[in-house]
Amino acid sequence: MDDDARRNRLRATFDGVAERYDAVRPTYPRVLVDELRRRGGSYPGHRHEEEHMSDEATITTLIHGWAKAVHDGDLDAVLADHSGDIVMFDVPPPDNGVRGLAAYRAAWPPFFEFQRSGASFEIVDLAVTAGAEVAFAHALLRCGMPDELAEHPDHRLRLTVGLRKVDGHWVVTHEHHSFPARG
Repeated sequence: MDDDARRNRLRATFDGVAERYDAVRPTYPRVLVDELRRRGGSYPGHRHEEEHMSDEATITTLIHGWAKAVHDGDLDAVLADHSGDIVMFDVPPPDNGVRGLAAYRAAWPPFFEFQRSGASFEIVDLAVTAGAEVAFAHALLRCGMPDELAEHPDHRLRLTVGLRKVDGHWVVTHEHHSFPARG
């Protein structure tokens, strides 16, 4: 088999897998999760049910919970499920990133002030890929003040998250937040 035929075969295989994945990719609307929590019910994402969920679903729930915590300014919940050696590359400085949980914790209060002034922080698209011990996710979020979002309705914050499975639980070890340059 020549290289072109091999590439076409791999591309067709990948396209088929990606199409099947998109058709079954689990999502758990935050409203449903919050309502079940309020009623004292269970939802896929409680620690005792994690083993019954796919890793992708577990990570999806983890990231949606993190985004809600960021929007709510709940620092303890933002820090939950993060590694002590977290590395974050964020929109504001420092340009060489934030390293360690203490520095990660210290980076959030200015953003929480921004949130309290009426800013949005909402996931609009999230994709998760998980292996046995390592996973990554990428997302697009509506992040900004209402007037900014009205002026640029398609402007999105880009989020990439790296995770490791530690003692059977997914832990965030890397975050990268960025905005595309506007010309």
